[in-house]
Amino acid sequence: MDAARIEALHAPVERWLRKGIRAPLVFTLDELQRSADVFAIELLDMKTHHRMLHGEDVLAGLTVPLHYHAIQVERELRTDWLRLRQAILTSPKKGDAHLNLMTSSFSAFAALFRHALIALGQQPAANKRETIERMGQFAPRRCKRVSHHPRFSRRETQEAGNRRRGNLGAIFHVRGSRNE
Repeated sequence: MDAARIEALHAPVERWLRKGIRAPLVFTLDELQRSADVFAIELLDMKTHHRMLHGEDVLAGLTVPLHYHAIQVERELRTDWLRLRQAILTSPKKGDAHLNLMTSSFSAFAALFRHALIALGQQPAANKRETIERMGQFAPRRCKRVSHHPRFSRRETQEAGNRRRGNLGAIFHVRGSRNE
């Protein structure tokens, strides 16, 4: 895509940003097709959840190689797990610091767990709660604790802190189950 076309998009994107809408990722059709192996998670989500407003549905004919999807899921789970562990190691032990880390990372892990189900040949879950409950087949005792995460029910901070240790173990177990 040449600079003139990108510059022509500047004004509408600026309006979107003021409205709180993220800037779009701009691909040429060729770039999109050649990126299916690198952005397998993202393109699979786009194929599943997009809505056509105008023009040709270029995503309908796009093939996302599921073996690359599985590799990306594993890499991102491992990377996010390491980042979460690093953040816990460097955060203060006082107050809700660890709980806040878990809460802020919950959506990312839920999305990756949904894709882990797909990589395991299962239908994707309809929502975060179902995703966590279905991942429980890989770590039943630990994922039961995750399904009671503060995002689902507000419990006392001490209970949440106790569950936090189980949550981290479940993430590690599910991430590692592919290698077992």
